[in-house]
Amino acid sequence: MAGLRLGLVDADGQVVAGMRDDAVRDGAGRRFPAHLDVRYGDVDWWHGDQRYDREQPWYTFDRSRHLRDRWRRATGTPGDHQQPQPGDAPRERTRARVAAARARAAEARERATERARAQRVERARLGLPEPPDPLEFDCTCPAGCDPLLLADLPAGDPWHRPHLHVDDCPCGCDIS
Repeated sequence: MAGLRLGLVDADGQVVAGMRDDAVRDGAGRRFPAHLDVRYGDVDWWHGDQRYDREQPWYTFDRSRHLRDRWRRATGTPGDHQQPQPGDAPRERTRARVAAARARAAEARERATERARAQRVERARLGLPEPPDPLEFDCTCPAGCDPLLLADLPAGDPWHRPHLHVDDCPCGCDIS
């Protein structure tokens, strides 16, 4: 009636907007508290004695200011609660994480295969023989090689290890 309005302003004097109406809601359809930061239920979720029989929530929040501040330092302060997105269900998020992990593993295998190919090309360029396949190779080293081959050496690339055979070793395999 007086023509006034009440508003919240930030430190710069800018009006702070209210929460979005389409923000995520809890399992009963209620809004989450405006002063708490909502996160996915499978992120940093814990089970206390009373929670093992409960279904994991899609979204949750931390009441602890210490935890909230830790999350804000790590990810920044959200402008508002998040909006529901396709794939937010815990099972869908798990499937997406598994698929991403499988893709990373396939990429790592591809890189390892490419490195092995490059090593074969380099060995051929230098005129070095192909390393023996451990599954198809029968070692014929004499007994004198055993103490040299079984010595404690630092881990490393087996192709750059010192020659660990007696002089008259016909095998020279470095497989043992």
